[in-house]
Amino acid sequence: MAKKPAKKDEAAAKGGSNKTKLIVMILLALILLGGGGAAAWFFLLSGSDEPVVEQELGPSPLIYFRLAKPITATLPPDEPANHLRVNVVLASRNQAVIDALELHTPIIRNDLLALFGNQTFAELNTPEGKEALREQVHETVTAILVRTGSPAGIENVFFDEIVMQ
Repeated sequence: MAKKPAKKDEAAAKGGSNKTKLIVMILLALILLGGGGAAAWFFLLSGSDEPVVEQELGPSPLIYFRLAKPITATLPPDEPANHLRVNVVLASRNQAVIDALELHTPIIRNDLLALFGNQTFAELNTPEGKEALREQVHETVTAILVRTGSPAGIENVFFDEIVMQ
């Protein structure tokens, strides 16, 4: 008979162990829920009443302005090519600059036509010459925007097409 009580004690010890595990798990769950609730209250409700201002994550995207038609200029008479046709695309991050470009398109086309007419075939036939022309277009258009009192924030100049005939 001594064996039966010993088995009862082992069973009681095992049952007590399960109850202890259950109590520990419930306490851990309550602690986690309480911590989550406290964190939610801290982050959501404890802030000031001032509105949150979003910070910009980076520069705004480029906005492109393409001149409606390519500019065709006559090259000097002693050149191997007689005509130069360039399709110009200007880029800015400021919509006000794009609006100014659209407004002053006739002046821009006029001044670029004069600029392109002064180019030589030999200069434009090299990558360096094309890069120099891009810089001259940038300077010319920026000067137009400054002269007209418009915002001048052209970031880049691109040529979609350069044809010499």
